[in-house]
Amino acid sequence: MRAKIYYLTTLLIAAAFAVVYFFKMDDSNNKIVCQSRHTLLHDGFRLDSNFGFIFANDKGELTVHAIAAENGVQSQVARVINFTYVKNNDVYILKNQYVEYLSTDNSKSSNVDFHFPAFFYEAGKELALKIEYDKYNNPVIYLHNMPMFYCKKYNHV
Repeated sequence: MRAKIYYLTTLLIAAAFAVVYFFKMDDSNNKIVCQSRHTLLHDGFRLDSNFGFIFANDKGELTVHAIAAENGVQSQVARVINFTYVKNNDVYILKNQYVEYLSTDNSKSSNVDFHFPAFFYEAGKELALKIEYDKYNNPVIYLHNMPMFYCKKYNHV
């Protein structure tokens, strides 16, 4: 009888670990962490940017660090955009919850925001993205059916 209790207890513990492991693995596949560089050139305006994306559990964060240059004047972009999202297959609808401007961001006096969708600087604005994967399983983020961000660093957290 005592042996049956030990076997049953061992079986229950193993089953509990298997369930936790299964759900933890399943949850981690829904997380995307990546970084991408992007350079925008438009009529004498140049924006060299680093973007950091985190998508997990219907919310995320986009960190933007950039240097903008126009007519010999430089400005810095340093902000964190917190958002929620709804996912439908490979399309993500992001909704800006709030923007945190970091202390080094002095872009308000420049034309930087003119070159960004309103999602990048205004709470409540939405942005539709499509995320597909390349042959190496790295995310490629599309904006308006154009590949905008190729993730050079990718992790399932």
